[in-house]
Amino acid sequence: MKLYDVTFDSRCQPINKLQNYWSGGSDSLLKVGQVIRVHTGRMSDESLMDPADRQGADWHGYAGKDNFVLNNRCGDTVTVSWQDAYGKTVSDSASYKPNVPEGAVLRRIGNELVPVGAAGRF
Repeated sequence: MKLYDVTFDSRCQPINKLQNYWSGGSDSLLKVGQVIRVHTGRMSDESLMDPADRQGADWHGYAGKDNFVLNNRCGDTVTVSWQDAYGKTVSDSASYKPNVPEGAVLRRIGNELVPVGAAGRF
């Protein structure tokens, strides 16, 4: 399983289509309905994590970045890809609009990620 996002220049023009943000192991399967939460930092810093960030996920992944945030000023598209049982690569994407409030929890509605409690707009 791999997670990608889009990188933008200072004018919010995409620099690339997809940049690999995180790659998971190939020995396990995320089942339908399970949740994976990918954290920016390192697994070795897990003890420093807010307890709320540990709850509600079946799996935790760590990107191992010291200073990385998804693009808030320009919005972003997050894509997950994986190989199906036949070895074919499949993917799914969802996007969010610019300037999501700091600390907002996003929920997927269609192919859009919106802050929980928002009526699809912010």
